[in-house]
Amino acid sequence: MTVSNTNVTAGPYPGDDITSVFDYDFKIQNDTELLVYETDDQGVETELTLGANYTVQGVGDATGTVTRLAGNLPTGYSWFIKSNYDELQETSFTSQGAFFPRLHEAAFDKLTKLVQQTAYRISNAIGDLNM
Repeated sequence: MTVSNTNVTAGPYPGDDITSVFDYDFKIQNDTELLVYETDDQGVETELTLGANYTVQGVGDATGTVTRLAGNLPTGYSWFIKSNYDELQETSFTSQGAFFPRLHEAAFDKLTKLVQQTAYRISNAIGDLNM
């Protein structure tokens, strides 16, 4: 696989009293690799809890969806989805071992996604400082 886009976030999605399923278009390997935030009609942002507030579909795929368990997102509310990749390297490559391209590709893809996630966080932190 290649990492063919720089997306590490999805949204914000405005509430419309109709929609409860929201798309993301970046690959995750585990449903914990997403963070979901809901902003209410008073502007209060809350980080939601996987399993209690939302579910994730599409793990391992290039795209997926997040479903709000409380039903349709009310008008005046919004949702924002972002990556939450672990900053760990869990693939071990041994000397004199067999070469498995799929394992190497996955390790390089994760590094690319971590760089994208870090770049996003830095750009937002710098933007916050300029306010």
